[in-house]
Amino acid sequence: MSKTTKIIAGLGIVAGLGVAAMPALTHALNTSSVDGDAEVIVEVTPAISLQIDGNNDTNPYGGFFDSDPTGVYAAPDVNHLSTNTSSSKWTMSSNQIVEGVVDNGDETDDPGEGFVSTLTVNTNDIGGYTLSVKTAETGANATSLHNKDTGTPDAWIPAIATASASFTQGTAAWGIRNNVAAANNEAISNDKWYPIAATDQSVRIAPATTTGYASDVSNVRYGVSTAASTPVGTYQNTLTYTATTAN
Repeated sequence: MSKTTKIIAGLGIVAGLGVAAMPALTHALNTSSVDGDAEVIVEVTPAISLQIDGNNDTNPYGGFFDSDPTGVYAAPDVNHLSTNTSSSKWTMSSNQIVEGVVDNGDETDDPGEGFVSTLTVNTNDIGGYTLSVKTAETGANATSLHNKDTGTPDAWIPAIATASASFTQGTAAWGIRNNVAAANNEAISNDKWYPIAATDQSVRIAPATTTGYASDVSNVRYGVSTAASTPVGTYQNTLTYTATTAN
């Protein structure tokens, strides 16, 4: 009962002072104020990721994935690590030609099927992006496929001399080509086999868009012809693919 009594008493005091409080309320309305604005700003910077898959992505190689800034885009699985190098491989004999074929004959250049690197790009840059390629090798014959086996250190398959529609039977050479026609003046297209260079050549120039790009795929095929005298061995050249935002 004591708590209930106190509450009723309190209400009674407010009711009793209702008239007397009016002048004080009128005085309280007589105030001053100042307005000030504060901007809340978030700057979203361009981000991009690159995934590379090949048909030889087994130990010690693996599917490559990395993003800039790191962690903005997540790798598709634990096999795609930025510390890995993707790998595409084909086994052939002397005096033969391989032109970026796929294993099952469907010509889709699916990852893991053929002598192809499948490159997947994500970016929030509505200005687009450029995907380029160059050799990571240096020194003499940097653009050649070098025989890495011991005993034949000076053997190589040179880059194709000039961009050509096909390889010449019996002439050792190798090159790359895109799976689609150049739509934005890309240096590497699907019309010919192109020699790799020590400087960047574009394989995809993605134009400006209103949404950026999600899982945008490019397929780069590899072509090789061997001579009758091409020595036995494993020939390699490390390529560096770079995805760069427009902004």
